[in-house]
Amino acid sequence: MIIKQGSDILAPAYVASMLKNIEALGFTASASLIDRLLTLSFCEFMSFYEQLLLSLKRLVGAHVKYKPMYPNFPNEVMQASEAELYINAVVHYLTGVLPNSEKQDVFPLLDTTDLRIIDLGTDEEFGLMMRQLICANTSLSQMDRSDIEWSLVNLHAVDLLPAVIPQKENAAFVSSVLIKTKNYLLMSCLLILKQQQTFYVWQPLYLMAILAFHHPLYLRSLVVLNAEACCSC
Repeated sequence: MIIKQGSDILAPAYVASMLKNIEALGFTASASLIDRLLTLSFCEFMSFYEQLLLSLKRLVGAHVKYKPMYPNFPNEVMQASEAELYINAVVHYLTGVLPNSEKQDVFPLLDTTDLRIIDLGTDEEFGLMMRQLICANTSLSQMDRSDIEWSLVNLHAVDLLPAVIPQKENAAFVSSVLIKTKNYLLMSCLLILKQQQTFYVWQPLYLMAILAFHHPLYLRSLVVLNAEACCSC
């Protein structure tokens, strides 16, 4: 999870209530992610929460019925007196470290003790993850395709493209995404030529047929590019 450092101080009750809600889906946040969330403005936090909830619901599947502790969040949140205790309970669950306090408070219990942890990540880690997905030697899931498409459209696509895409179906999908952005039509052609490691038209014909289905301009552009390359040899 990539979240930039904020400059606000968010009430712990919002973060604690969010944690309690996503606990119902089997997730919690790492200590570093909790600290980062507490620096966000309310609007930034709500935007993050809404996207996170959609992603987690999609991840666990429609068969999992979502029963949040605070269904009317953010209008309904944990009491301020309980929020810090709950956050401390999560951190203790993750790290085994007790907070420094003269008073030994009793932590509220986590309803689930087998939680998947959402950690704070970096842009470099995200880029590496996308490259690994793109160059996977197996077919991509629909969720993987959605993540890759978002990344190629919204981020610097050149930095996300690996040197080789062994799966032809995945190469065709990546190319179709680049083509849809229009500005990357030539890049899409070069990607397939690099993948095939050849400048001859007849070898990647099977892949060209797939790509032509997504965008008829691809076929014409690839033929022209190959012809120019052959003439220069």
